[in-house]
Amino acid sequence: MQRPGVLLGVAGAAFLVFLVTGVPASLITKLAPAELQISNPRGSLWSGQASSIRFGSVRLGQTSWKLRPVRLLLGSLAGQIDASLPGGFARGSFVLGLGGSIALSDFSAASPLANLAASLGTSLPIDQGELSLDLQALDIEDGWPTRAVGDIRVDNVALVFRGGRPVPEQAASFLLNLAAEEVPEDGTLQGSVSDQGGPLEMVGELRLTPPTNYELSGRAKPRPSAPEELGNALVMLGPENASGGRDFTFAGSL
Repeated sequence: MQRPGVLLGVAGAAFLVFLVTGVPASLITKLAPAELQISNPRGSLWSGQASSIRFGSVRLGQTSWKLRPVRLLLGSLAGQIDASLPGGFARGSFVLGLGGSIALSDFSAASPLANLAASLGTSLPIDQGELSLDLQALDIEDGWPTRAVGDIRVDNVALVFRGGRPVPEQAASFLLNLAAEEVPEDGTLQGSVSDQGGPLEMVGELRLTPPTNYELSGRAKPRPSAPEELGNALVMLGPENASGGRDFTFAGSL
């Protein structure tokens, strides 16, 4: 025989799910913090859409979401999101914990670099190039990754300028691969960097450490077909090594 307490618990959980699925999406504008601006929400809180969403300097265009109400019983908000970025998109699964943790899975996004920079209130001296993400998993706690698995690409970035303008045919692409199933306790996140074609041959390593420090080190050399301008620019990295490349290290804070 089922215990009355168990039956009451199941009934209460079912009633909570019913309430959440029936709540209109417009209510989210009253529940959201002031810095989160949601325009023209429609549908339900469980499965809805909005014309745009702005959080600080981050702006999403047309956005749709589907939540999993059952996860509320576990103290988290989970679901899927599909949003438009300036000239691009962002979509995937997410879990938001009550403590502020964020977990993304099967998450992809892409946007032209110039459009993305403009949406963040900055500008770039280029009119080409695209940033794309393909993340199998990204877990963030207290504002720092605890797991990061996936690829980040920068494609079609001009490396040669003439007369202050980029030379389109002298563009390159780069890949940052992250394979940190578990970030160490000191927070050091490492990833491998490599070129994906273009006039520059490059391999290296990116190290990120809290709070926002980075160090990029590696080796670069122009390909035989690279223009003279690129070879001259690489001289600033230091002397050539035995392979004809030049070692480099850049460090700073984001």
